[in-house]
Amino acid sequence: MRYLSILLLTILTACGGGNTEYSVGESSLSSSATITAPTVSSSPYLLQTKVIDGYISGANVFIDFNWNLVQDEGEPSATEDLTNEEYYFVESDFLYIDDYTLSCASNRPRVAEVPVGATDSTRGTVTEAYTMMYFPYNSSTEKANITPFTTLFTSYIQDELTTSIDASQGCDVSANTIATNVTNRIDDVLFDLHNQYYINPVDFYEDFIASEDVEKQEIGERIVDFLGTSSKIERVVEEHYNLDMLSMVSSNLVETILTNTPFVTITFDLRNESPAEQADDNFVFSRMHNINGLVANSTGQILDAEGNAIEITLENITSLAEVRISENYIAYDLIDGDTIRIAVEQVNGVENTFVDFMPTTGNGCYHSYRIKGNLRSIDDTCLSSSSYFLFEMQNGNTSFNYDMLDIMSYRDVYALTDIHTTLTDLDTTIQYRDNFVSYYYDTNDYLRYEKGRWAYYYDGDDTCDEFDAYGGNLVQQVKGYEGYLLCLNNM
Repeated sequence: MRYLSILLLTILTACGGGNTEYSVGESSLSSSATITAPTVSSSPYLLQTKVIDGYISGANVFIDFNWNLVQDEGEPSATEDLTNEEYYFVESDFLYIDDYTLSCASNRPRVAEVPVGATDSTRGTVTEAYTMMYFPYNSSTEKANITPFTTLFTSYIQDELTTSIDASQGCDVSANTIATNVTNRIDDVLFDLHNQYYINPVDFYEDFIASEDVEKQEIGERIVDFLGTSSKIERVVEEHYNLDMLSMVSSNLVETILTNTPFVTITFDLRNESPAEQADDNFVFSRMHNINGLVANSTGQILDAEGNAIEITLENITSLAEVRISENYIAYDLIDGDTIRIAVEQVNGVENTFVDFMPTTGNGCYHSYRIKGNLRSIDDTCLSSSSYFLFEMQNGNTSFNYDMLDIMSYRDVYALTDIHTTLTDLDTTIQYRDNFVSYYYDTNDYLRYEKGRWAYYYDGDDTCDEFDAYGGNLVQQVKGYEGYLLCLNNM
């Protein structure tokens, strides 16, 4: 599958905005078509929250003000109301949070850590610890339900998570900006799911115990079983690296559930990002650990490439997953409004150094230069035009030859400006292919252009591929100069 298609599917860019009004249609999740969001209570207690698989008693529930999904000093735990089977806060709980308001707290994630020994009103005593999340959307209110379904949105908003905000600053401008981005992202995802599956968006946020939705209860229980398995894996990895890991279920599970497709395994990732530290006047530094692509079953095991269940050990985890460890220097708006990321990372032991120039606003094109093993490459990704460009160079090619370790060590603004100018000035459309090949191409290099359903690549010979509307199935492949002309006329 093509690179751009994978990126687009991962981001799940929706065509709608956060203020769209939804018409209610048939839902594959719920028999009710009149579900409404929770209403604000007149109770003196604040931010009433239900934790639901059945109703969970004995959980640690907190509001994550600074968007790291970890309970920091000053982020208090809720009090449990056993009579009403919910959790609540009072205003004095938030004395540590500067400029606290109820609106701010309502627009932050809520996290429920369910320990062994907690009680599930429908399943009894919890025997495997797990964690669930709630993320606000634009129609959210003060009350909230933390459920297996709200937890599924973690993978969609992971790029917004940060370790650079102190909990005391959890209601300041930076945290509020993230809140706006997250609620808009959740709204976009809900809009997209509504268009594809005709669901009522708040199906994901309802109290499905109160609505007696048996089907949703069964699916929720299955998700929780998998969350218990991922928590086991988290503990093994945390013990080895001495880090707090966050696991995220693949966003594909949402589509799986909505199409009523049975599932017996779940794919998920684990990540940790260290708190950001100021490295110099321009850059902050952080370290990230990612373990991607693990497959688990609901009985507490991971699966190998053949689908066989094997024991959860560090050796098995690292042999099956993509293990990505990176050191990152990031500067915001340093050059032409772009966010700059300079990084060195190891992917399953192979070192990769790169510099990315990413539009801070999210609009425009992403430009990258990287060195991986014996290869150097430059690439552009422009989501607005569904286009992608890649040029891979062998060591013999002296074009675009930058010393990345020197750039990472000194982070010189003039050197970075030179790279940025070189990359942004390149014409990376197929119409410029002849000139690009004449100036930059050398033996055994690789050149690729993508736009929409079309992909052209050159490795000394021409190949043009046409894919179907979903970008996954090859419709035709034409080689030689005819192939070049075919792609040229369609890109």
